[in-house]
Amino acid sequence: MARYDYKNPTPGKANWHSGVAYDVGVSDNMLYTNSTGSMGKMTVFIRERATGKISQRTGISEQIGNFGVIWINWKGKKITAEKLLELKK
Repeated sequence: MARYDYKNPTPGKANWHSGVAYDVGVSDNMLYTNSTGSMGKMTVFIRERATGKISQRTGISEQIGNFGVIWINWKGKKITAEKLLELKK
């Protein structure tokens, strides 16, 4: 059994979510940045639906109550993954 390479995630192994203009894929290489596990970093892939181009970003996750939000820097703005799925380009 091959070991998963956390430093080089691939879009094929990401969990994809469909949006209006963009699809967001979240990889499973979560790195917790504090001792309680409420903040972390992971690799996020963004696929433009019109062109099929895939971009890679580092997502910052934050646990707020029972909701886990992922922040992504996209085109110079810090937005959540949910807002990116709603964008119409």
